[in-house]
Amino acid sequence: MQGFLQRHPIWSIIIALVAAVFLWLIFATWSEEMVEVMGRKRVFLNAIFGGITLGALYFLVASGFTLIFGLMRNVNLAHGSLYLLGGISALKYPS
Repeated sequence: MQGFLQRHPIWSIIIALVAAVFLWLIFATWSEEMVEVMGRKRVFLNAIFGGITLGALYFLVASGFTLIFGLMRNVNLAHGSLYLLGGISALKYPS
């Protein structure tokens, strides 16, 4: 970590500022002006955490594909069939 700070001081400052803004948005009380601009806090937090969760899920699927293809040198088609089964069941039996 110390090497990154020494090699990229501007990026370190930018990352720290973005993290500080997100933490402030999560823990601060929202004024009426902020509610008008960004909506209710609960909706905002649901969107942020939902996006992080979806990104983590995409990462897990992509790393699984990479491991399977990298080790076996073959495409595993079982993943695609499971996605197809989930999509068909979602269309056939909507909640």
